[in-house]
Amino acid sequence: MRRVTFFLVLVVILQSCQLIVIESKEVKKHKIIANRQSPEGVLNLFLMQLDSNDLYTATFFKTDESGRKLLPFEQYEMLYSTYRLSRQISQLPITKMKIDTIHENTMLIKVEFDYIRQVDFLTSKIDSIWYIAELESKKINLY
Repeated sequence: MRRVTFFLVLVVILQSCQLIVIESKEVKKHKIIANRQSPEGVLNLFLMQLDSNDLYTATFFKTDESGRKLLPFEQYEMLYSTYRLSRQISQLPITKMKIDTIHENTMLIKVEFDYIRQVDFLTSKIDSIWYIAELESKKINLY
């Protein structure tokens, strides 16, 4: 009986000292491919265009908030709001991303940049190609 008690105490002590680790230390990273076949891909492509300061090409990925394609003069009018967004989030790392499915062809992606700014992107699928619309960009108050 003393052996069993001694063995149980020994197992508890070893477990509490973390000498025995059961979980794996393998960390899986989620890779997002920059293409227009997925909502995360078009967002990655859009952010790459903003980071490379190619705002004119970035406006071709945009739609309006209702999810329809923009006419050329509407794309020209969106150029300044795209430039404003580029100044706000340029070269900032993505710290959090949350994807919410609204419809099978519409997804809302909430992206947090460097714990400072949160931008809500609405992605819409039109003719098997995903487009993006910026809904809201706001600064996060930490206090």
